[in-house]
Parts: sequence; structure tokens; C-alpha cells
Amino acid sequence: MQISVVTTNRGKFLEIEDILGKFGIQAIQEPIEINEEGNTLEARCLSKAKDAFSKLQKSLIVDDTGLFFEAYENFPGPFPKKVFTELGFDGILEKLVGKSRQAHFKTLICYIDKDSHKFFDGTVNGKISDKVFDGGHESLPYDKVFIPEGYDVPFCLIPEQEQNKIKHRAKAVERFARWYSVNNK
Repeated sequence: MQISVVTTNRGKFLEIEDILGKFGIQAIQEPIEINEEGNTLEARCLSKAKDAFSKLQKSLIVDDTGLFFEAYENFPGPFPKKVFTELGFDGILEKLVGKSRQAHFKTLICYIDKDSHKFFDGTVNGKISDKVFDGGHESLPYDKVFIPEGYDVPFCLIPEQEQNKIKHRAKAVERFARWYSVNNK
């Protein structure tokens, strides 16, 4: 059993591949550029899935992740990459000085085929650190500042195998994998 995973982000793909492999699902990376439109996580994820399907014409999954700071309603929300590109670590950390550092990540996986689409979600609560830590994949910058609930260090300092048990993307991918395993025998 296999599934195409549409992403240009190698760090994301490796996380997804590891989890799918535990369910006997082979992940095939499709590093194509796809459009994402909309102002919500759901709209953006579905937009990506539809564009990818129109280009590849086969069953596939895409993911989209949002980061939500308690101090700012829906910020950066479904636009964490854009916000990081514009503000960098310094700007993001500065926005939280004197404010709640509580935050959560939410990932949506969208499976699409010729007949339908289906969402699978995963969330992890935590907080934003007051400094940037070294380590992790460069393509996942928030892993250097996001400390998951129950931990004293950010994702970048937690071993990958442990991350893949608690991360938002891991939870969403696992939900997808359980469903896909049952519905594609």
C-alpha cells in the first residue's frame, strides 16, 4: 500500500514517511509547487489538495499546519511560514514579551481522490520559549521555539522518535493512516 505525499518540505515529508511506515504504508514524496488559497486552515488545505490532484490525477495527501498564539487571536494562524519569513525569530519573540506564551499547533491532513476528500487533524498544546534553541530541521523553524506541554525543551531538542509520538502532524498522520489502512485493503 502506498500514498503520494505532496510537499516540497523535506522535513515534513520525513516525519510523515516515518509514521506511515509504521502502518505499512509507503510514502512517495511529490515535491511539486501547489497553490494554497483561503484564510482558514481548512480552506487552505483543501485548496492545496484540489490543486495537487488536478496536477497529478491520483490519490494523495497534503498537509497544512497552523500555529495559534493565545495572546493574539488566530495569529499567526494558518500563515506561520509567511509570518516567520516576515518577522523571523526576533520579531516573533518580541511580539510575546509581557504576554501569554501559550500556543498550540494544529495540523490538517487532507486525503483526496477522484470522488471525495477527507480531513484528519492533530493538535498539540504548549508554549513559545523566550529564546531560540539550536537543532532540528531548518525547514521546521518553529521547532526551535515551541515547547510542548509536559516538556521543558522545544521540539528540536526532543528525539525524533519521541516527537513522532506527540507532534500535531504525527497525530493527524496517524489518524489518516488508521483510516487508510482499513479503507484501502
